[in-house]
Amino acid sequence: MALKRVVDCGILGEIYQFRLEHNQDVAVPPSSWIFHRDQLGGGAVMSCLTHQIDGLRWYGGEVAEVTAMTRVIPNRMEGETMGVITARMASGALAYVAINWATRGGWSKQHGLPGEFTHITGSRGEAYYACGQQPEAFIMLYDKPGAAPFTNEPPAANTFARLRPAGAWTGHERCVGEWIKLLLGMPADITTPGRDSRSTVEVAEAAYRAEREGRVVFLPIVPEPWA
Repeated sequence: MALKRVVDCGILGEIYQFRLEHNQDVAVPPSSWIFHRDQLGGGAVMSCLTHQIDGLRWYGGEVAEVTAMTRVIPNRMEGETMGVITARMASGALAYVAINWATRGGWSKQHGLPGEFTHITGSRGEAYYACGQQPEAFIMLYDKPGAAPFTNEPPAANTFARLRPAGAWTGHERCVGEWIKLLLGMPADITTPGRDSRSTVEVAEAAYRAEREGRVVFLPIVPEPWA
């Protein structure tokens, strides 16, 4: 939410690029369902990079075209362990979305890679979110650093300032909590319709098709039977 409200308020100007990454060490035995491509529905892209794709769409709107490359490491799982998607948004912004399920540096306690990382670059500034041991978000404005919103202390020129948290809960906790409220018939803050999940999966499907066919795939696409 901290990045979302920065993007939505327009302070970054025209958004040029989104960069979202997921870093984790996933090595499972063949007895695990995660190991098997058919049970997982693909590999790391469909299983987990869809979270970053969902975030990309939430921050930046719909995806217009994608290309992709993936890497299978057979002793880890049948599906891909790594994947990189490059995309152009309907707005014209570029996007880079990547997953690495073979790094031991993500989420480590000392000098580790962020398990999740999001960086947004605009014409008037940029902001990023890094989720490791302690999730934090930051903003930098190019021309008027003192105008940075949602910060406790205005940043100096060409430096990042820490954004105030948008809430006390993490995203997962908040989503589950609001979903339970909905199931109980209570007022719930549901910000996206269920159809959004299909649109996110569609981007992952388009990425698989782009790699398989060696071309740019334009969205929307017609789903194909699983094979």
